[in-house]
Amino acid sequence: MKSSVPCWQLLVAAILLTLIGRSTSDNYRLSRSVLPSFYNLTINIQAERYATLGSSFIGEVAITLQTNQSDTYEITLHKESLDISSCLVYNKDGALQQNVTITSQKYNRTTQQLTVPLLEALTVNENYILYFKYTGYVRTDETGLFLQSYETNKYHKVYITQLEPVYARVVFPCFDEPTFKAKFQLHLARPSEFNAASNTRLIRTTKEGNYNVDHFDVTPIMSTYLLAFVISEYQARGNLSEFAILSAPEYYNYTEFSFNVGECVIAAYNELFQMPYKQLGNKVLQFATKPWSFDNAMENWGLIIFSEEMLIHRPGYTDGLKNKEFTIRMIAHEIAHMWFGNSVTLSWWSHFWLNEGFARFYEIFMTDQIYNYKYRMEEQFVVDYLQKILEKDAVAISLPLTSPEITIQSFDEIDTQANFFAYEKGASIIRMWRNLMGSDNFNKSINSYLKQYHFKNTNPNDVFAHLKQNWPSQPEVDLDTFFSDFTEQVGYPMLIVNITQDNQKIILHQKRFLYDYEDGSDATLRYTIPITFTTNLDQSYYNLTPYTYFYKNETTVEISFENPIEWIILNQKQSNYYRVFYDQPILTQIKQLFSTSRSRRVPATTKAQIIDDLFNFAYAGMIDYADVFEYLEYLRYEFNYVPWNAAYRGMKRVVQRLTPQQLPYFEKYLSNITTGIFNELSAKSSSSDSVMDVYNRVLHVSWLCKYQNTNCNKQVELLFLGNLEKPSPDYRKTFYCAVSRTDAHARLWELYNNEIDSDDKNLILRSISCSRDYRTYIKLELFHLIPYSKQPKYLKEIYQQNPDLIDPIFSMISENIDAFVARLGKYEMIEVLSDMVDYFTTREQEEQFTIFMDRNIHRFGESALTQKNRFLTTIRKNLEWAEQRLGNKSHNDLRIESAITDRTLKIYFKYSGKVKSDTLGLFSKEIWNAGNSSTRAHKEFLFLTQFELKDARFVFPCFDEPAFKAKFQLHIGRPSGYYAVSNTRLMETTNEGKNYFVDHFEVTPIMSTYLVAFLISNYQARGNISDFAVLSLPEHYNKTEFSYNVGKRVVMAFNELFPISYKQLGNDVLLFASVPSFDIVGMENWGLIFYSEELLVQKPGYTDGFVHKEFTCRMIAHEMAHMWFGNSVSLSWWSHFWLNAGFARLYEILVTHQLYPEYHLDQQFVIHLQTIFDEDAMNSSQPLSSSESSIQTESEFEELFGSFSYEKGASIIRMWRSAMGAVNFDNSINSYLKQYHLKNTNPSDLFAHLKQNWPAQPEVALDTFFSDFTEQVGYPMVIVNITQDNQKIILRQKRFLYNYEDGSDATLRYTIPITFATNVKNTFYNLTPYMYFDKNKTTVEIFFKEPIEWISLNLKQTSYYRVLYDKPILAQLKLALSKNGHSSIPVENRAQIIDDLFSFALAGMIDYVDVFEFLEYLKNEFDYVPWYAAYRGLLGVSQRLTPHQLPYFAKYLNNITSAVFAKLTVKSNSDDTVMDVYNRQLQVSLLCKYQNTECNNQVKLHFEAHLEKPSPDYRETFYCAAARTTGYARILDLYTNESDLEEKHMLWRALSCTRDYRAHYNNMVFNSKIVENKTDGVTQMYEENPDLITPILSMLAENITKWSNFLGDSWETVVMLNKMSESFTTVEQANIFAELIDKNSEFFGTDIEVLESALERVKTNLEWAKQRLSNLNNYLRRR
Repeated sequence: MKSSVPCWQLLVAAILLTLIGRSTSDNYRLSRSVLPSFYNLTINIQAERYATLGSSFIGEVAITLQTNQSDTYEITLHKESLDISSCLVYNKDGALQQNVTITSQKYNRTTQQLTVPLLEALTVNENYILYFKYTGYVRTDETGLFLQSYETNKYHKVYITQLEPVYARVVFPCFDEPTFKAKFQLHLARPSEFNAASNTRLIRTTKEGNYNVDHFDVTPIMSTYLLAFVISEYQARGNLSEFAILSAPEYYNYTEFSFNVGECVIAAYNELFQMPYKQLGNKVLQFATKPWSFDNAMENWGLIIFSEEMLIHRPGYTDGLKNKEFTIRMIAHEIAHMWFGNSVTLSWWSHFWLNEGFARFYEIFMTDQIYNYKYRMEEQFVVDYLQKILEKDAVAISLPLTSPEITIQSFDEIDTQANFFAYEKGASIIRMWRNLMGSDNFNKSINSYLKQYHFKNTNPNDVFAHLKQNWPSQPEVDLDTFFSDFTEQVGYPMLIVNITQDNQKIILHQKRFLYDYEDGSDATLRYTIPITFTTNLDQSYYNLTPYTYFYKNETTVEISFENPIEWIILNQKQSNYYRVFYDQPILTQIKQLFSTSRSRRVPATTKAQIIDDLFNFAYAGMIDYADVFEYLEYLRYEFNYVPWNAAYRGMKRVVQRLTPQQLPYFEKYLSNITTGIFNELSAKSSSSDSVMDVYNRVLHVSWLCKYQNTNCNKQVELLFLGNLEKPSPDYRKTFYCAVSRTDAHARLWELYNNEIDSDDKNLILRSISCSRDYRTYIKLELFHLIPYSKQPKYLKEIYQQNPDLIDPIFSMISENIDAFVARLGKYEMIEVLSDMVDYFTTREQEEQFTIFMDRNIHRFGESALTQKNRFLTTIRKNLEWAEQRLGNKSHNDLRIESAITDRTLKIYFKYSGKVKSDTLGLFSKEIWNAGNSSTRAHKEFLFLTQFELKDARFVFPCFDEPAFKAKFQLHIGRPSGYYAVSNTRLMETTNEGKNYFVDHFEVTPIMSTYLVAFLISNYQARGNISDFAVLSLPEHYNKTEFSYNVGKRVVMAFNELFPISYKQLGNDVLLFASVPSFDIVGMENWGLIFYSEELLVQKPGYTDGFVHKEFTCRMIAHEMAHMWFGNSVSLSWWSHFWLNAGFARLYEILVTHQLYPEYHLDQQFVIHLQTIFDEDAMNSSQPLSSSESSIQTESEFEELFGSFSYEKGASIIRMWRSAMGAVNFDNSINSYLKQYHLKNTNPSDLFAHLKQNWPAQPEVALDTFFSDFTEQVGYPMVIVNITQDNQKIILRQKRFLYNYEDGSDATLRYTIPITFATNVKNTFYNLTPYMYFDKNKTTVEIFFKEPIEWISLNLKQTSYYRVLYDKPILAQLKLALSKNGHSSIPVENRAQIIDDLFSFALAGMIDYVDVFEFLEYLKNEFDYVPWYAAYRGLLGVSQRLTPHQLPYFAKYLNNITSAVFAKLTVKSNSDDTVMDVYNRQLQVSLLCKYQNTECNNQVKLHFEAHLEKPSPDYRETFYCAAARTTGYARILDLYTNESDLEEKHMLWRALSCTRDYRAHYNNMVFNSKIVENKTDGVTQMYEENPDLITPILSMLAENITKWSNFLGDSWETVVMLNKMSESFTTVEQANIFAELIDKNSEFFGTDIEVLESALERVKTNLEWAKQRLSNLNNYLRRR
C-alpha cells in the first residue's frame, strides 16, 4: 500500500528538521567566493627533535588565491590548534599589501573557521598570496601530524600525517573542504638522522643550520585531506622516484610480497581504467608503514600509509593465506582511491560512498582478477560483506548511502559518514549495477566518468549520468528511481515468492525487510527490484541480466511458464541487494536439488544466499528455526567453503541461546551434517589444499572441536602428538585451541615456554584459554603470564570456547570475585560480566546472577546498580527471545504480572510531631530580646527547619530520598506577632481566629524533600520578600547591607554564567535568613537559604574585617551555587554527595574571585587543596563516589559531609576544568544543567557531558581518568628525575601516603595530567596538559632539544597530585625562586613546592634539612600564599621541637622573614592590599610567638602609642603579641569593659598569650565562671608560648583535682590534657604526664584510658622526633 505523503515532502520535512535542530550561527561551510590554487608549505619539526608526544612544530604557508566576487573584504578559511604569529597579504606583484594583526582576526572555535579582515577589497580574478607563520602541535590521536614510535634494538620515532576528513587544518591554515582543490608544494625541515617522504618526488635537500630541508615536487590538483608526509628512519624497497615501500630497516626483508602485489595492482588498474596512474598527474607511488593504527590505511595521493601488519610478512608468523589476502585487498583498495577519491573527488562528505564504495568494489574485483580467483573474493564478498551489511541495514539505525548535504555539516556528522554503509553497502550496490548492465557497459561508464571528472569534484548524479549512457535499453527501467531507491532510501526489500498449484506461475510481492517492524523504521518503503532467476527448465545459474524490474508502485509481479517448474531460484549469485522469501513448496524442492550431485553447478553464492536469508527470516520471526535447521540437512552434501561460512554465521546466533542441556543435541546435529565435509577435509593440512580448503578446515575444526565432536578431538590430539611442526599461521590458533581441550594440552605449555616470538607466545597462551580445565588455567595463568590488557579477553575465551561449562565457570568467578576484581579492576570485570551474561540461557542462571550482583554490587563502583539492571535486561531479553523462538520456556516458570493502570493516588495523613531543640527537622531557637523604652527584656523564639539529608521525615511523612522529587505547597499556621517565610512566594494569609493565622505559599519547583524549608519569626527584611531579601532580627537590620549587596551581585553573576537564570529554574523568590548559633554555616533550601548569623550580619568594627567579608562572599556564592547544583540538578543518592558539595565549593571560589578579585581566591584555592591532601594521604581517606549500597545508615551518611566531598570534590573538578579548558568546561556544565534541570543525576551523567567537550588532544581514557579520582581513594605523587645531560626528564608515579604500613592500598595508580614549564619555556599559564601519565605505564619520558636548568610540574597546582623532584632539579628551583620575580614561577607553584616538601619529609621520603635549606629562598618571598604553605609546615615541625631547640628555630625564622617583615612591619597601612593584611597577621603571629625581638619591640611601641583598635582581621594577633610584652594590663581593661560577647572572648584568648602564665592562671583562669574560658585560657598559654609548656604542665599537675572541680567534672580535664599532650616534646614532659596519670587514676576513673593512649602517643612522637629531626636540629644549631 502506498504512503499518502509524497517522497519529496518527506525529504523536505527531514531537511527542515535538521535545519531547526542546528544553530543558525554555526555555518560550517566556507564561501566559494575565495578559491585557493596553490599552497607553498614549510613544516619544521627540528625544534622538536628530542621532544615527545604533544610537542610543537613551526609552520609557514603561502596560499595563492583569487576571488570571484567583488567587494571581498575578508578571507575565511580553516585552522584548529594552530597559534598564528604572523599573517600577511601580498598582491599579484608580490608586494606586501597588508600586515594583518592577530587581534583583528576572528576565530569561530565551533566551526574552526578563521576570518582574516582586509583593509582593501580583493580584485576579482587576480592572484593574491595569503601568508601565515604559526606554531602547531604534534598530536597523539592519529589525526593531523602525530608521532608514533617503535622499538628494535633502540627507540625510534615516526612523524606521520592523517588529514582525512578535516584534519589538514590542524597542520596548516587551509580551505579544508574537498571541493577546494589546489596544488601543494611541501618543504620539510628535519633532523639529519631522519628522512622524509611526501606525496611527490623529492627534488632536493638543502642544509640549513643544524637541520636538513627536503623540497618536494608540486602535487597534482587535489583536496587538502590528501596531503601527507612521513618523517622517519625508514628504508625503501624499490625506487623512491617511482614505486617503493618504506619501512623500518629491520623489516626490509619482510616487504617483498607487498611490493610485488603493489606492482601487479598498479599495472592492472592502468590497463583497466585506460588512464594510467602516472597520467593522473603524479609520477611517484609509495607505501609507508605506521607502527600501530586504529585504521587499516589512508589513500594519500602518492604516499599511501598502511598499518604495519599489512605490508610486513614475517615468514611462518604473519604470512598465512589470510594475511596475504588481506594485504592484497587493502593494497587494491587504497590504489583504487588514486582514481576514486584523489583524481575524481566527492564534492562533499554526504556521499562518501563515491570514494569508499568504489574502492571496496575494486578491491574485490581486482584481487580476483590478478590472482586468478584463487581467493574466490566475489564469493567471499557475499558472505563477509553483503550479508553482514544486510543485517545492519535491517534495523532502525540504518543510514542511506547519500544524505542531503545540509544534514552533514558538523564534524560529528561528517564522522558518521565513514561507516559500514559507505563501504559495504556502497560496494554491494555498485556490484549490482555492474552485473545488471554487464561488465563491458559498466567499464565504459566508469572510464568515461573518470576521464570527464579528472581533477574535479562529483556527486552521485555525475556517476549516474555515465551509467545511464551505457545502460541496456531492455528490460526497461526508470533509472533515476532505481538509483535513488538504493542510495537515498535506507534499507532494502525482500521478495516474497509463491508458486501456483499448477507450478506454472510465480507470484512476487515485495516488502521492506526489518527484524522488528515496531522499531520505528519506515516499513512502507518500496524499491525498484531487478529480477533475475533460473529454474530447473533452463538452469542458467550465471545469467545476471535482469528478466524484468519489479517497480516500486506495482503490487505484484507474475512470471508464467509454458511448462510446470519444480523449483525457481531468484537473485542469481545474490548479485542484487535484496532477500528472497520462498514459500515452503519451492524451498523443499531447492533443498532436494542441493542434496544431489546436480547442485555442483549451482554457484556457491546462491547457496549461501538462501542459507543466510533463512536464518534472518527466522531471526525476524517469519519462519521457525526448525524449518531452517531442517533445510540445512542438505549440507551433508556440501563441500564448498562459502555456504558453510554462511551456515556457521547463522548458527552462531542460535547456538548462543541454547542451554547447556540442549548443547549435546546440537552437537549431534552438527556431527551429522558435517560428516561429509569433515571426512573430506579432516583435521590435517595437505599440500594440495586450495585456499578455500584451508579456510574451510579452520571453520570446521573450530566448530566441531568446540562442541565436543569426538572425531575432531581425536584427530587433533593424534596430529599434535605425532607431528612437531607448527601448523600454518592460518590454522595455528584454531588447532592449538582444539588441542587444549584434549589430553595433549600439557605439551602446549612446553611450546609456550620454548617460543621466542612474543606474538606467537600470546597466541599459544590464548589458545590454552580454550582448555576445559578452566580452574587450572586460571590458577596457573590468569594472574601471572597474561598481559594485563589482555586478561579480560582471555577470561572471556574460557566460556566462549566452552559454552557448556558456563555454569561452573560463573560459579568459580563468583567464588573468587575479590581476586578477579583486584587483578582485573572493577571496570574490566564489568566488561567481562557484560559479555558473559550474553551466554546465559536459563532462568536458573538469571537467578544466580541476580543473587551474585546483590551480594557484590558494592564492588563495582557507583554505576553498579545501572550495570546490574543492564545485565539483567540483557539476560531476560535473551531468555524471552529463546522461549519464543527456540521453545526454551520452562513449564514451571510461569509468572503472573498485574496490569497497573496509569492513575494518581492521593494519600492523606494527619499527625502530630515534635519541635526539637537540636538542628534536626523542625526546631526552635531561643533569642534574648533586650527590650527598649517601650518593652521589657524578654525571651523570643524562632522556629525553622533543617531537613538535609534525611530529616524531612521528622516533619511530615514523605519519600525522603533525593530521587523522589516532587512539588510542594506549604500552609503554615502561626500566632500573631510572628510571620512565616518558605521556599516560595507568599500567596495569601487567612485569619483562622483567636490570633491564629495561616500563611499559604506558592507551589515549589519539582525538588527533593530535603530542600523544603520554612521559618517562623519576627525578623525584619532588607529587600523585597517577593523577590530578593535578607531576613534578620530587627536590631541587625543595619548590619545586613553588605551581605544583601553581595547576594544581588552573586545572583547576577550566576545568571550570566549558567544558561538558565535563577528565576528560570522555577522559583521567583530568593531569601537569605540569618540563624543565631546555627550549627552549620549555611543550608541551600531552594528559595530560602539559612545562614549562620555571623555570616549575614556584619557588626562594624567587630565582624566586618576582610576575613569576615571574604567568608561572607564565599558562603553566599557557595549556597547560591547549590540552586543549580543540588536543587535544580540533584544527586540521585548521597553516595555521590560531591556532585552537590564539590561544585558549590568550586563555584564559591570562581564567582567570588570574579566579583572580588582583591581576595585572590584563585591563588588561595591551593590552601583548600593542600589541606585535603593531608587527609587524603591516610588510611581514613574516602573516595568521592561510593557504591549506593555502602551508603545506607546514618553514620555512613555523615561520613559524606566531610572535607572530601567539599575540598577534594572542588579540587578534582578544578583539575578537569583546567585540563579541558574553561570554555569547554563551561559548555559541558551548561549542557549538563540544561539536560538535568529538575532531574536527578549520578557522576556518569556529568562525565558524559564533560566527554562531549573534552579536547581530542592530548589523548586520554576519560572513563579511567574520571574513575581514578572519584572512585579510588588517595592521589599520586609524580617522581621527577633529570638525566645528566639535562635534556630528558623521567617521570614515575606512586600513591602518596604518610605511612605505607597503615593498611592503605599503596599499589593504586592514577591517570595524571602532566603540565610543566621550564626555564627555557615559560608556560605557567598554559594549563592544557602536555600529556596524560597513563596508569598502566611505568615511566614517562620528556625530551628537550637543549639542556634545561629546571622544570616545574603541575602548573598552578591545578591537578590533584604532589611532585617529588630529585635534588639537582630542586637546587635549580631554589636558585630560580631566589631571583627577582621568582623566574615567573606563580605563587601557586611556589606554595605547592613548599607544601610538597614538608609532606615528603613528614612521610620520611626526604630529610627536613632539605626542606629548610630550600626555604631559605623565602628571604625573597613577599606573597601570602607561599608563606601560608611555609608556616603550615613550619608549625608542624616546631610542635615537635623541644624548648631547648626552639631558639635555633626562632633564629632561622628571623633570618628567612627579615625581608617580608621589613616590608610589612606590624603597622597596618591605608594602602595595604587584602593579601598584605593576611600576610601581616601571619608573620606577626609566628614571629612574636617565637620571640622575635624586632616583632615584639614594634608591637610594644605601636601598642603603647595607639589607643585605637586594630582592624578585626588583625586584632587578636596584635593583642596576643602585645600581651606577651607590656600590654597585658591594658588588654585586661579592654576585656573588663567590653560588652560584645564575641569580642570579649577574643580578648580573653589574647590575654592568655601572656608569658606570665602563673599570674594569669591564678588570677583569671581559675576565677572565670565560664568553662570554655578556663580550657581556652590554658590551651592558649602553652600554644602561644611553646617554650613554657613544661612549667605550665607542672603548674597544672600540682593540683589537677582542684582544677577539675572548677571545670565541673573530670572529663573536661581529660579532654584538655589529651590535647595538651600533642605538644609534649621531651622525656621530662612525658614523665610529668605519666606521674599525673598514675597519681590521679582513681579520680579519672574509666576516662583514664584516653590519657593512657595519649601517653603512648607522646612516646611515639618523641621517637619520631629523634629519628626525623636530629639532622635538622644539627643544621639549625650550625646556622
